[in-house]
Amino acid sequence: MGKAANFTSPNGNGHSEVVADSGSIGQSFSGSAAVVIYTGNGDFGLATGYIQSDTAGRGVIRITTNQVFTYNGTESTLVSLALATNANVLRIDAPSVTMTTGTLTGLGAGSTALLVKATGGAGLGDIDVTVDGDVSGAKRGIALEQTNTGTNGAVSLTSTPGTALPGVPATGSPF
Repeated sequence: MGKAANFTSPNGNGHSEVVADSGSIGQSFSGSAAVVIYTGNGDFGLATGYIQSDTAGRGVIRITTNQVFTYNGTESTLVSLALATNANVLRIDAPSVTMTTGTLTGLGAGSTALLVKATGGAGLGDIDVTVDGDVSGAKRGIALEQTNTGTNGAVSLTSTPGTALPGVPATGSPF
């Protein structure tokens, strides 16, 4: 049976969760990188509602897993406020990532709204992101990185109809 780790924001307005079908998933609230940090064998994650950070260098959610990962943030709003400088609002590190964002906002100087790092491996390294909400960061809106040279997979960045990618007209199609 799988395990799950979950978080509800102090005001009760937001929730995040990561599930590991096999193995374990851990979480921490004391790290400097994000309000909640998930590590382990996570396969699937989600966020709903509103979660924020107001601490320098501290994003909202950071997920590091050694499994192919799927994330659903539809109808969530993750925000790093102006005091949260140099923060990654949502960061996911996994061998391959398929995800749908919600609204991601990095207001602090040097902040990135979405950072995805595909660590790859044989037959892995794909990044497939559907933007479903406004995404903006003071430094970068979206950063997609592949770190396993020689075995990098495909990269796809699309938006839902009516949702604009940073610097790209809203078309609902890949570019």
